[in-house]
Amino acid sequence: MLNFKRLQKLLILLIVLSMLPVWFTAYERIQTEGKAKSVEISLDTEEIYFAAAGYGDRQAYLDALAGFKAAGATTATLNQKTFEDLEKRGDLTVLDYPEAANALRTDGQSSFALLLQNNLKTMSRYVVTENLTMFAQITASLSGPIQHFGWRSFQNDKMGILEIPSAYWDVYKTAGLWYDQTELQEYLALGFLIEPRPAEMPGITAAQLRALYQPLIACGKVSNIIATGKVLPGTTDFSGVAYEKIPQDGAFNAFIEILNQYGWNYGLVENATQLDSLRLTGDSALLQATDFQAVRVYSIQRAELDKKNWLTYDGIAERWQRSAVDRNIRIMYLRLFTNGSVITSEILSKNQAMVKTAVASIENSGYTVGAARSIESFHLAGRMILLPLALALSAVLLLMQWGVEGKTKYWLILSALAAAAALAVGYLARSGGTVAGSWVTLRQLLAFAVQVLYPVLAGIFAMRYLEEMPKNLKTGGVLFYGIKAALGSFLIALNGGILLGIMMSDNNFMLELQYFRGVKAGFILPLLILGLWFFLRYGYSFHKPAGKRGWLEIRSDIKSLFGSPISVMWLTITGVALFAAYYYLLRSGNAAVSSISPLELQMRAFLEKVLVARPRIKEFLIGYPASLLIPGILAAGFAFLVGPLLAMATVGWVSVVNSFAHVRSGMMIAIERGLWGILLGVCLGLGAYFVMRFALWLRKRYWEEPSDDNKQTEL
Repeated sequence: MLNFKRLQKLLILLIVLSMLPVWFTAYERIQTEGKAKSVEISLDTEEIYFAAAGYGDRQAYLDALAGFKAAGATTATLNQKTFEDLEKRGDLTVLDYPEAANALRTDGQSSFALLLQNNLKTMSRYVVTENLTMFAQITASLSGPIQHFGWRSFQNDKMGILEIPSAYWDVYKTAGLWYDQTELQEYLALGFLIEPRPAEMPGITAAQLRALYQPLIACGKVSNIIATGKVLPGTTDFSGVAYEKIPQDGAFNAFIEILNQYGWNYGLVENATQLDSLRLTGDSALLQATDFQAVRVYSIQRAELDKKNWLTYDGIAERWQRSAVDRNIRIMYLRLFTNGSVITSEILSKNQAMVKTAVASIENSGYTVGAARSIESFHLAGRMILLPLALALSAVLLLMQWGVEGKTKYWLILSALAAAAALAVGYLARSGGTVAGSWVTLRQLLAFAVQVLYPVLAGIFAMRYLEEMPKNLKTGGVLFYGIKAALGSFLIALNGGILLGIMMSDNNFMLELQYFRGVKAGFILPLLILGLWFFLRYGYSFHKPAGKRGWLEIRSDIKSLFGSPISVMWLTITGVALFAAYYYLLRSGNAAVSSISPLELQMRAFLEKVLVARPRIKEFLIGYPASLLIPGILAAGFAFLVGPLLAMATVGWVSVVNSFAHVRSGMMIAIERGLWGILLGVCLGLGAYFVMRFALWLRKRYWEEPSDDNKQTEL
């Protein structure tokens, strides 16, 4: 006959079986992520140009680029020319109407005056250049808009002038014009990969876009594209207004076809908050059309680079290494770090040395430096139907731990209903191949449920196991129980983490277009639920329950609590606990560097150098040592401390599961973090146990009052 205990064992067996597709999917994801471990070091060539060739010395610029290439940089950006960039370089001049009118009055015989005599218009901008080759490129690039708006151009053998209505200047000053072929050949000659940086191109046609990119296609060295501005090519009309419906035969689809045909990756630039990416008009459609063949880009913002006493060259190199390991960044975009210096040669040489240091560090972490590779398409279609089964059955198992025994047939019915609901939710949560949608929300809800449930299960396992610990055990026996409880709870939390990571296994989450929601709630709810379970089963002080605790026992404990006198010791303990809870919540999620102590930063840096997958402090320094101390505390007769230690241990189990919520980091990194965490945590826990024993000896020797017998003996 299937009784309550046998049903629990059967349910555990079914959970293990339902984890088989989860483990297999985890293996597939690890294999897929392992194929995308090549990192690019990309140079912002415009910044290097202004640093090295600010006074027109082109060779100095090329020598600087060669120095970066020798240091390990892989890629040179090729910016699409814009009026704004050309004016900044001094290749042309832009005049508004008052400036143009003043130029006519000042020198009526100049080429500028002769070209515009009697043609000057109010509410216009005038783009002036003496480089007639460049002027031809400008007019060719803007031939569509010029015809559309009736713009005018003037030219003689010395000068070219383009008249642009002021109403459209804000749109077209940042509009993409052409890619400089001379620059392209210079970068190729230096051995660089090419990273085109397209700008907004209002009203461009498919034919114009294909012609624009033909030389880049022919060179065969383009690895990725990182767009500038706020929109992608072909997504706006001549006025710069986004199309309500992008034309099927337009430039935008031609742009996507080029990316698909030639395997160019689309670069997603990470936000300054290191969460999500800078989003452009049209990128959702592009990502779906390319099946998410994109790479994440890390670029330190200029405001942060220029902040005094904030960054160092070694610190930036370390950031790059951690970005590759922790955040799946595959393009490190170099903006020059001056560190307050104004000496060009010093700035360039130190940035080159920084690149060399970063390259060595990235390679030592198991990555290669070269053309960035996007993660292959990874979606869970039909298989997703089975994946929530383990979660649903684990939820039933958790409910069975709350003292409601018997009625086996009802538990069977509940298990069957939970399994059916899991299959239905799994069906609805299949990957939609889109950047957003209801399937994303369902995945996030499932992941949140895993984050809450599995640390609670880990804690219940540990406490139920310690209930069976015999009294009067010696040190070896106590440590044996502690280690087994720590390992068992770790395996439960680890499998919960793997399940969470698989729930969010999709290019959407790997590229952090979508991410885990409810971080702080996921950190605090397991503590509250496990605390309630502990109180209902044991009361305030742990002891092996003699029988079922009912309402009378619970009411007695509550009345006892409110009737207890308040001492200074308990006020102090309460204050410390409240501060610890506040700091715990503050540090959950993406904590700001300013909230981390210098000592912890040093510890992190040391662990990151020694171990690529740095274990989390919540696990090895708090959680596991606390869980190993519980049996020692019980053996010493301080059962009232079990609850606080259990809360500390739960912090570690929550952290194990939460590691997998950072999907961008990669599945194997999260697993390695957990393994290093339990290894270091057990070692520190053993040390903490012997420290505790020594503290108890000191307490007995110097703190406790001697008994009356001892006093008489001493007299």
